[in-house]
Parts: sequence; structure tokens; C-alpha cells
Amino acid sequence: KISGKVVIDGTGGESRFTIRDDREREGYQIAYGVECTVKGPGLKQDFVGDYDKKKMTLFDYRSEGWRNTLPDPNKVVKQPTFNYVMPLGDDRFFFEETSLVAAPALRFEECRARLDARLAAQGLTIDQVFDREFCYIPMGGGVPRRGQRVVPVGAAAGVVHASTGYQICRCLASNCHVSDAVLEELAQARGGNLKEAAGGFDADGASARVVGRTWTPEAVRQRDFTVFGGEFLMAMDVDGLKGFFSGFFKLDEPDWAGFL
Repeated sequence: KISGKVVIDGTGGESRFTIRDDREREGYQIAYGVECTVKGPGLKQDFVGDYDKKKMTLFDYRSEGWRNTLPDPNKVVKQPTFNYVMPLGDDRFFFEETSLVAAPALRFEECRARLDARLAAQGLTIDQVFDREFCYIPMGGGVPRRGQRVVPVGAAAGVVHASTGYQICRCLASNCHVSDAVLEELAQARGGNLKEAAGGFDADGASARVVGRTWTPEAVRQRDFTVFGGEFLMAMDVDGLKGFFSGFFKLDEPDWAGFL
């Protein structure tokens, strides 16, 4: 048995300790990644397939050249995935096939089959595998229900950056407010007398006030906007997403970089 004045829940988006409403509205980002070497006629001196070995690639939504090799090519159009490519040197690469956000979620097996088909269309097959990544990120839904005794942080609190690659930065930034609020509550209860604090600490009130520091009205409005964005993206097919991101990255760099 462990006791404490303030209980912090950092167990992630599928927490069993924090209640969040509107889970049925969630979308899911699913990705299958592999760190590997490849072989085949598509492996050239400066390129792997049509990816530059000296550059990272993001949002490769092209599927025209390979989707008809899969059992359900129409699903590739309606629930598209993109490839992310990070060259690691010495002909070692990290490929990741990602479903940006979808409901219901794509399966890892589907992402893996799409990656294999994508690479095969470029004259490549995976050779030696060093590591694999299985990415599952619930997105959207509600913020934690008010009045809970547990203080959630990060994904348990519904804090998910719209660009999930920046999730750690977003969580750390929001957790600064949480840690400051916890210290303030403990300091006020302590009042210079630890014995007084032991009998007079309002744990429920402290937890509610700490959670309120995470989900201020401004933060909730910002989150609602990103949830709207996720629902908007889920309604798009592959051509819609290619057009959306083509336009997004044509914005002035301070605009799109500031969003990320």
C-alpha cells in the first residue's frame, strides 16, 4: 500500500486511473516502423528507391504505384497512410508507415503490408531488421472528468499534440504548470508545520485545483480546435490529404513551423 497527498497519473492514453468522457469520439494514430537495411535494384548510390539518402522524407502519401497490389486498394484511398523515411547512414534506414488519424483505427498488419508494397514498387525489400516500432496514439475525445482524486498528466490528461512527433515537448511544457501547482498546494498545506499538514490537507480540493491549471479555458479552446482539425482530416481521402499538406507547407515558414 502506498499513500500520498497528491497522486499523479502518467500511465498514458489508456489509463485505468483517470476517467475521460467522449472516448467514442476519439481517432487513432497508428504507425508501423522498422529500422533496417534494404536490398534490391532500387538501392542506388544517392537514393533508396526515390528517396534521397541525405534527406528526411515526411508525408509521402503517394499510393498510385502500389495500392492495386493489395487486397483492398479502395481502403488505401479512403483510409490513407504516409511513409516517413529517415536515413541513418551506412545504407541503414528507418521507414514508418503511418495512419495520421482514423476511426476505427487501422491495424499494424495493414500498415506493415502497405510499407512492404510501397518499397516493392520502388525495387526494394527489407533485408536486415534492427528494430521495430509499433505506435498507438489515441487522439481527441474529452478532457478528464472534473472532481477526480487523481491528477493526470500527458496523454492520461488528454494532452496530445496535433503533430504527435512533438508530443514529448508538449507534455513537458504542460507538466511545468502541474508541478508548480502541486508544489504550491503542498506549501500552502504545510504552512510551516508538517504536523498540521498531515491532518488538514484537502486532497480533493488540491487535485481539482491542479487539474484546473492544466485545462484552463484557453487550453480547452485550443484543444477543441485541434480535435476539430482531426475530425476534418479523418473525413479526407488520399487526394484530399495530399492537397491539404501541399497547401500547408506552402504557407510562410513561420506560420507552419509555429503550428508544429
